Amino acid sequence: MADRGRPKKNPEERKSGLVQMRVTEAEEALIQRAADLDRRTLSDWVRSTALDQAAKRVAREAHRAAKRGG
Repeated sequence: MADRGRPKKNPEERKSGLVQMRVTEAEEALIQRAADLDRRTLSDWVRSTALDQAAKRVAREAHRAAKRGG
């Protein structure tokens, strides 16, 4: 019998963590509007935006630490 459905993801690609945050209705509407403008789901937009900002922040700190010699 043939396999049905989407192939299973590698364990490294599975999203098993959960981050929750509270926002006002106005904040949620604003975030949803930004996601809509990018034609992405709310979850995908928030995830990618947070990861982008986190990567930039960590890179800045690594650069500062390298300049300090540690």
